[in-house]
Amino acid sequence: MSIAPFPSPPRQGLSQGKGRRPARRRVPRVTRSTPLPAAMQVRDVLSSTLERDVTVEPTEEAVTPTTPAVTGLYVDDDFRAVAMVSIEASLAAQIAGALALLAPGRAAAAFDRAGALPADLLENIREVLNIMARALNVEGAPHVRLYTVYDSSGSFPPRDVTEWLQSYRPRLDLMVGVKGYGDGAMTVIVGA
Repeated sequence: MSIAPFPSPPRQGLSQGKGRRPARRRVPRVTRSTPLPAAMQVRDVLSSTLERDVTVEPTEEAVTPTTPAVTGLYVDDDFRAVAMVSIEASLAAQIAGALALLAPGRAAAAFDRAGALPADLLENIREVLNIMARALNVEGAPHVRLYTVYDSSGSFPPRDVTEWLQSYRPRLDLMVGVKGYGDGAMTVIVGA
């Protein structure tokens, strides 16, 4: 008489799906705030928009409420102000002129004569500020879009712009140079 082998317990391995942890799904991390872009991102957006060499360096010179500037205010989908890009008015004129392919001195001369940006240059810098939203839109953060543009080159900026420029929010102060056109200060501020 032969003895039957002792039955082994059923295998609980991979074949039956037991004993294995369920695979983790990668869920993008969603933040409630817009992150501050790197200087390189700002340079890349400007360079690709203007199709010119652009230099960007961190600087101590910040755009202040007393600086004549053009400022773009960015909002999220709930219309909350989440970021601001403020460009010194002389640099804004140079960037707008580079976008319109004006002769390098012509944009500066138009700005100097008027004391404020002419309508055509203001429209061009509005387009550049709209495209600048690409540097503020990152995966996992709220969608950001340009809401409005303030031109304080001829007058004092609105109160909300003044408060942001004087705040201790995360900021990036840059000296931006557009090859053949000139340079000036740009400040990027995001809501905390």
